[in-house]
Amino acid sequence: MQNQIIDVWISMFESQYSLNDESKETIKATMVKALSKCRYSVDRAEKTGDGEYNVYVSIEPLRIIDGVEDRLVEYISNLDASELTGMSEEEQQIFVLQKTFELVAEGLDDPTYDPAEEVVVTYSVLDPEKNMYGLDEAEGQKLGEKLFSLNTGDTSSSTGAGSGSAVASSGVSSDDEGMLSGNFYNRGYFAFKGDVCYFSNESKLYRSDASLKDPVLLADGFGNAFINIAGNHIYHLVTYKKAIFRCDLDGTNDIIVFDGAKDPDYAPASLYIHGGWCYFSNEKNLYRISLERLDNTDAGAAEEAECIATDFNYTSQVYPTLCIIGEKLYYNGKGGLTCIAPDGSDRKVISDQNGSLISDGTSIFTHYGTRWIRRIDQDGTFTELLELQSSEGSIRNINYADGWIYYVLETDSAYELWKIKPDGTARTSVNEICSLDHHVISMNTFPGKNYAYFYLLKDENDGLTPISKCVALK
Repeated sequence: MQNQIIDVWISMFESQYSLNDESKETIKATMVKALSKCRYSVDRAEKTGDGEYNVYVSIEPLRIIDGVEDRLVEYISNLDASELTGMSEEEQQIFVLQKTFELVAEGLDDPTYDPAEEVVVTYSVLDPEKNMYGLDEAEGQKLGEKLFSLNTGDTSSSTGAGSGSAVASSGVSSDDEGMLSGNFYNRGYFAFKGDVCYFSNESKLYRSDASLKDPVLLADGFGNAFINIAGNHIYHLVTYKKAIFRCDLDGTNDIIVFDGAKDPDYAPASLYIHGGWCYFSNEKNLYRISLERLDNTDAGAAEEAECIATDFNYTSQVYPTLCIIGEKLYYNGKGGLTCIAPDGSDRKVISDQNGSLISDGTSIFTHYGTRWIRRIDQDGTFTELLELQSSEGSIRNINYADGWIYYVLETDSAYELWKIKPDGTARTSVNEICSLDHHVISMNTFPGKNYAYFYLLKDENDGLTPISKCVALK
C-alpha cells in the first residue's frame, strides 16, 4: 500500500515535470515520512458476501501542506538570484518543487490533522489459491486519497474536541488555534502545544508531558481557566482582575493585553481565540477583537472590541458555550440555538433546543439536563443520541475527540468516563475517573491524545483540594 501511494505521487509529478533522481528521492522520502504520521484505525468490519467485507476505517486526514505556502514565499523572497542563474524555466520549476517537498517534510515534525471521518472500503480475496485477502487497487487508492488533506490554517474538511468536514475549533487543533469548543465549555484548564501539556491548578501554571508526570511550575498567580495557545503565546483569563493576560510559553512576560476593569461593560468572563480573533463575553454580550489588534494596543483598549451579540448565554448556563463551524458561530441565544457570522451579522435561530454545546466540526451536540445528549445539524435537524434511565446515573460533562463524544457519568459509586459515536451508536465504558468524594469540574480532550484531562475538587477535612488528573482513553 505504501509503495502504491508513493508511486502515484511520483507519477503525478512526472506527468508535469522531467524529474531528476534527486527530486524523486526527495518526494519519496517526504511521502514515507508523511505516511508514518497518518492517523487511522479500523472501527469494525461487516461481512457482505462470500469472502468480502466492508471495513469501516476512521481517518484523521493529515494536513500535508499546512503552512508550506507561507514558508515557501519567505524562502523565495530571501533567495539569492544567483542560485537560479543558468537554470531553464523547467529546471527552476523542479527546484521550487523540490524545495516545496523539503518544507512539507519539515512541517511533518509537528503535524496537524483534519477532524476524523469514516471511510468504508471493501476487503476481499485477492489470491484465492493462497487465500490472501486485501484491498484491490481501486479500494487502496480510495483509502489513500483520504489519508491526506490539502486544507491549511483554520479550515478543515472534517476532526474534534469535535470533528466532521468543516472548519472546527471543535475538533482539530493547530498551534494557531486557541482552543476547542468542547474545552471552552469545560473552561479550558488544559491546553497543548505539540506534545507539551500546559495546565493550571490553584492559580499556578504548569508544563508537563501528556501523562502529567513530573510537572514543571512555570508561573504563580496565573488565571485558572480559559487557557488559549496561539503561536508562541499563552492567553488566559483572570476573572477577578477582569483582564486577559498573555505570557510566553515558559510562563514569563505575563502582561495584561485587555483590561476590562477600566470599563465594566467589557469585563471578560470567558475567552476563546480562534482564526486570528479573540472572542470574550460578559453577562449577556459577546465581543470580539482581532488578535493582531489585541497584541498591538495598550492594555485596556476596550473601545477596540466590537459587540457581535447581545443575547449570548441567554439561558444563563453555569458554563457558557460557543461553537465555531466554518464561518459561523453558534451559541445559546434568545429563542434557542443561534447562529451568526463572525461579525455578528446574519443572525438566525436554527433550533429551539439549548443546553451545553460542543461540536465535531459539522454538527452541534448538546448536553441537556442530566440524562440526554442530542445532536443538532446546521439546518436545525434534531436527533436524540442518548437518553439514560434515572437508575443509570447522571451526565455531568461532555466533550469530543477523534470521532467520539466523551461524557462523565456519575453513578452511585463513582464518576466514570464513557463514550458514544456522533450517530448515537457504540456506547462504550472507557474508564473510572474518581470516587464520589471528588467533584468533576472540567473534562478537556484533544485530538490525537491518549488521555482525557480532568480538573477535580476533592472533599477533605480542611476544605476542597484542587486536583489535575488524566485518565487513559483505553
